[in-house]
Amino acid sequence: MMRKIMTTNQQLKTIKTQQERLKLQILDFTERAKDVQLYRVTKQTQEIIQGKHIKRDEEDKKRLEQ
Repeated sequence: MMRKIMTTNQQLKTIKTQQERLKLQILDFTERAKDVQLYRVTKQTQEIIQGKHIKRDEEDKKRLEQ
């Protein structure tokens, strides 16, 4: 009976730690989402998102090679 109580207590502690970890993950994700929402998007950032900076890099490489 004592072993059963011990294993049950261990399982309970494991579940509590998992629950706490998941709560902290939720908090972290909400904070990250808030950071993304509050991020100021500049013209340079828009170009990076759209992939225009890659085209510029390729054009610069071609000019340098010539």
